[in-house]
Amino acid sequence: MAIYKEYQPLRISSDWKIEWNCFFEIDPSEETMTYFAENLLFLYSENRNRSIELQWQPEDDVNGEYVLKVINLQEEFNKVNNTFLMAGNWGNPHLIYKSKKRLEIVNKIEELCYFLEEFKDERILKSRGIVDEKLEALRLTFLEKGYTSKIAKMLIDSKNSILQNLLLNTKEIDKQSVLFLSKNGAKKSIKNKAKHILKSKKFN
Repeated sequence: MAIYKEYQPLRISSDWKIEWNCFFEIDPSEETMTYFAENLLFLYSENRNRSIELQWQPEDDVNGEYVLKVINLQEEFNKVNNTFLMAGNWGNPHLIYKSKKRLEIVNKIEELCYFLEEFKDERILKSRGIVDEKLEALRLTFLEKGYTSKIAKMLIDSKNSILQNLLLNTKEIDKQSVLFLSKNGAKKSIKNKAKHILKSKKFN
């Protein structure tokens, strides 16, 4: 049989690009383990900023299983060759799905390819692909530790609309901070949001 006829048929939407494909329409057994290298399939979508990776773990082990991962992709600037690349957040997969059954994996891949939503990069950037390390560190500190009056002041003093918006979204924010942002917010949208919050039941 021609090798191309052994590949697993997949119904995927047109925005996905296949980087490599060693995923065959063959179920694992002692006789077929040569088809089950660790890396079976890798595809990505620039529109969704996501990649899908399929592995067999442990490699060449008939008692192993399919491991399907969805990875968020973030744009990064490469200073060496002055280009932009999409880097995967491999340490924090968006989704991990495991199964010993090939058809279950096929169904999951097809479902993801059509219904997986776009990943929106929430990092604070200096410019395209370059993270503002100081402000990003402050954002992560706030997400980790939550609201404190000290952190709230730092968010206000940052004069960054993303950080000020995060602060306005917290239930713990005090009236003085909201009042200040209604007059001195980093953007008009921040000022308007603060004015709207001042009219809420919490502050009336």
